[in-house]
Amino acid sequence: MKLPHREEGQGLVEYALILVLVALAVILILTLLGPVIAVTYAEIIGGLNGQTIDRTGPEVVVGATADITRAGNLCTASVPAGATIIAIQDGQPIKNATVTITIYANGTAGGSTSATTNGSGIGTTSGALSVTELCPAAVSYGLTP
Repeated sequence: MKLPHREEGQGLVEYALILVLVALAVILILTLLGPVIAVTYAEIIGGLNGQTIDRTGPEVVVGATADITRAGNLCTASVPAGATIIAIQDGQPIKNATVTITIYANGTAGGSTSATTNGSGIGTTSGALSVTELCPAAVSYGLTP
């Protein structure tokens, strides 16, 4: 009597191929949706810090809330060097570029600094930002690509 030929290990190879195909699909999807995810992330961070992103023109989201100190009727808003920023132009991340960030209080421009963005539009400020204005100080940021 002859025993049937058994195929061992075939299932393991099939599972490995399925995992490779799923990994490739995930990488492709994230590559295509990367800019959308970066801008959505910027909107969430900006919302937590009181910033509004309208996806028109150059915009910057600063990942640190401005520290506001009061001296009499003057308020000083400052952001330390090394703060994370996300630079956006018309709803798309500004990739691999050097940008200038300016801090404003009640519409008055204060200090400016630069940041170099990576392939996702994320960078860190090279210097501190600060502005002094009458209290209460409404803080906003400007971006020059």
